Amino acid sequence: MTSTGQNITHWSGDDLIMRFTVKDADGAAVSLAGASATWWLAKNANSRLDANILVKKSSVDDQQIWFDHPTSFWRVNVKLIPSDTEDVPPNPNYYHECQVVDASGTVATIAVGKFKLNPTIIPDP
Repeated sequence: MTSTGQNITHWSGDDLIMRFTVKDADGAAVSLAGASATWWLAKNANSRLDANILVKKSSVDDQQIWFDHPTSFWRVNVKLIPSDTEDVPPNPNYYHECQVVDASGTVATIAVGKFKLNPTIIPDP
């Protein structure tokens, strides 16, 4: 089930872990055992050209995206590191999307929303 309005505010060049709880259409827990996930940051919701995709993350690298279930609900955790956003121009209207493919091959977009990237004045160490 897609969670809309997952709006995020972030500062350029900072670390961030985004956590998305996954539920089915009835609000029940969904297992993510054996699942994979991707998360993209884009200029807007219609950005399909590579030039408009700003950041891509994948669970192929479990340092970028990983799954956990601290309660009965599973979460998708997406990690941004400073180099992911330090060269991305600040903008209050970027768009982000997270998609999961479960162990049986079912594809579900689990989170969408605005991504506000603020400027920073202190350079990264």
